[in-house]
Amino acid sequence: MMTKSQKNSFRKFWTTLFSWIILDQISKYIIRARCLGHYTLPITILDNWIYIRPSFNTGAAWGMFSQSTYLLGLLGCLAVLVIFLTRKNLEVHTYQYTFGSICGGIIGNIIDRLLFGYVTDFIDVNLQIYRWPTFNIADSAICIGITHYILSTSRRKSTNPCQ
Repeated sequence: MMTKSQKNSFRKFWTTLFSWIILDQISKYIIRARCLGHYTLPITILDNWIYIRPSFNTGAAWGMFSQSTYLLGLLGCLAVLVIFLTRKNLEVHTYQYTFGSICGGIIGNIIDRLLFGYVTDFIDVNLQIYRWPTFNIADSAICIGITHYILSTSRRKSTNPCQ
């Protein structure tokens, strides 16, 4: 039987996961429905830095594994399954937000792959010295989750020298 603390932890996971999926899918819907063909693209958000520039990616980050959308979808499903099964054993409840973000992002991109055969990317960031590959809200959720996990685990190890 689950304790109240464990139930709250699961609630954190599910709330985070579904929040990212909903935000991701709404943003992609708006991009596909409103931006394509109706506006002069790119749409400038922050002059010379951030633009809305829709693109359709059949591969992974930086265009790797182009035309492998269904294989990447399958790998995404496997990653979500592994994270879901192993997250139950984590003692740190903030990791539930972390893994909710990662899984929500992965599922957001899987939905695109299954429905359209590609992922809708639209956030274009130009760092002036480097143009970052176009990405979306789901990609952001994955990066935020992974960054939080790396920072929090390294912080835990540095505060407890016996680990």
